[in-house]
Amino acid sequence: MKKITGFIIASVVAVIINGLFFVPVGLFAKETAPAFPDVPKEHPFAQTIETLKQKGFIKGYPDGTFSPDTTVSRAEFITIIMASTGENLSGANCFKDVKDEWFAKFVCAAKKKGFISGYKDGNFKPANNINLAEASAVLAKAYKLSPSKLAKGEPWYKPAIKKLEAKKAIPVSIDYLDKKISRAETGEMILRLKGKIETKPTKSFTALASEVPQIESCAELKEKFNIGYYKQNLNRGIEKMALFEMALPAPPSGVPTSGAVPSATTSESADSASSPSESVSPESSSDYSSTNVQVEGVDESDVIKNDGEFIYMVSANVVRVIKAFPPEKMNEIAKVEMSDKNFQPSEIYVSDNKLVILGSTYVMNEAKGYSASRAKVYIFDISDKAAIKEIRNIELDGWTISSRKIGNRLYLVVNKTPNFYGVLEKEIDTLELLPHFRDSVKGKEELVSSCGGIRFIPQYDQPNFLTVASINIDDENEPMKRETIMGAGDTIYASTGSLYVASRRYEYPVMGTFKIWGGPVWNYDQKTALFRFNLENGDVKFATKGEVKGTLLNQFSMDESGEAFRIATTIGEVWNQQTPSKNNLFILDKNDLSKMLGSIEGIAPGEKIYSVRFLGSRAYMVTFKKIDPFFVIDVSEPTAPKILGELKIPGFSDYLH
Repeated sequence: MKKITGFIIASVVAVIINGLFFVPVGLFAKETAPAFPDVPKEHPFAQTIETLKQKGFIKGYPDGTFSPDTTVSRAEFITIIMASTGENLSGANCFKDVKDEWFAKFVCAAKKKGFISGYKDGNFKPANNINLAEASAVLAKAYKLSPSKLAKGEPWYKPAIKKLEAKKAIPVSIDYLDKKISRAETGEMILRLKGKIETKPTKSFTALASEVPQIESCAELKEKFNIGYYKQNLNRGIEKMALFEMALPAPPSGVPTSGAVPSATTSESADSASSPSESVSPESSSDYSSTNVQVEGVDESDVIKNDGEFIYMVSANVVRVIKAFPPEKMNEIAKVEMSDKNFQPSEIYVSDNKLVILGSTYVMNEAKGYSASRAKVYIFDISDKAAIKEIRNIELDGWTISSRKIGNRLYLVVNKTPNFYGVLEKEIDTLELLPHFRDSVKGKEELVSSCGGIRFIPQYDQPNFLTVASINIDDENEPMKRETIMGAGDTIYASTGSLYVASRRYEYPVMGTFKIWGGPVWNYDQKTALFRFNLENGDVKFATKGEVKGTLLNQFSMDESGEAFRIATTIGEVWNQQTPSKNNLFILDKNDLSKMLGSIEGIAPGEKIYSVRFLGSRAYMVTFKKIDPFFVIDVSEPTAPKILGELKIPGFSDYLH
């Protein structure tokens, strides 16, 4: 990282920086003017900004705005420091890129005092945004925090950050070392150092230096949700702000009932000649179809399952069991009905003598007066079709993205968006942000994770929980295993040892500080965030993260082969001439999804992917606008994929098999 030092803001003169006023404490009486029009009460640092305004630190731009989320440049940072000293400043031509600009005298005075030294090439780079590591070194010196001496092998910024940590001066919105600091965050850090605020949560150096840190307290979790909700409702980007798309299911109708238990009943139309009390018929067929799965050994849920003798199908709010072989004796012999009228079955698995039903339900918080959706799993013993027996049910806060079954284990991926506004209004406790679950074996509500058990990925966290749960279908006494992160997902892919969650990501460019250096750009980059979880002996552990340009069509756009992860994306819009679409194939290291092994970019400009299939050392891709090109791609060498050939054929295709 780059080196920069020095900062203070205690002043006796007023300074105008490109139209933004910085005013010393005591120069103005306590103001009763309303908040800045661009600082809504929902802003995470609204109170900080108002306090700074009332104390006379700031008066905003001439048009009355403050631009709280604009990043702070090195020139602005140093100007604030030097202007606050009240000295008669002068100087020019102190760096190759600092001549006689408006900020020159401030920067040159800072250099003379030893606050800054610039870069080795003789430049100061005044337009660069300042990050946490740089700002920490500056603040530590300015506030005379006396950082400890640098130990051998330590990064240069660690002692300063440790001092800020001790002063609880690092807001949780700054969650990685290279984070570019906004105006609001700068004010928050100053106010914490000056006011010795001990009640607000702070980031630790350990968490800042970690690739996948854990939430350190419930107070931090609440702050992160506050920040996340603000970002999601903003119409413009904070520095590299990302918005994720999440498809929310329509809530089931009706009023929830408590204590509802599903029951299995034998159909009245069951034929005694084909009584399901018998064992599996010796007449069962070995020639029958099953669910079309993407990966061998990884089963996927379906609305219909078939075991060669019986068909199991979701129909309305029941699961019907039909004896289908021999065909002349076809008959519905049983159905599983749910007495929980709010449970809506959606898909099923059949595993040996177990029937697994997935769906959703609602639970009511009578005391708080609100209801919440829950993903629900029922496991039934179907060894005796005349007496189908429920052996377990588990429900988790949120809704199911997707699921997979590997051997005797069900893996369920669930999104949960909590009632954060209730926390803000103090109607519910912070702990109620956390997802809960209930296992019928224990019969009580439990937390999926404590505050300190939640992981988050800097730059990818959102006011949402993503839980990957592992359930043993054969052993109802084995507790559900799970891993929870702050984040979201919309598409999953699984191999026998890994589960990948992909999430569409729209990333806005860094916002410029001064118009002379370029204002904010209102377009965005389309990206896909990737999270991989290790699946081993039934355990679920977060493994790695990464991202690629563009967005996915569906799960078939992803594939794992050996140590490589392959993914195909489309970026841009087919009908937009300014940002025309193009298609890409990326090959990543599955153990480090941030590491690119090889790629082909810009395939079929002006078209978009309609279908993809990976098969061993080949990838097959169909793109479309007016006529379908069919591409065959060699991916046998991960570092050097290449297009082998293409064929243009009339019409269009949206599925490959």
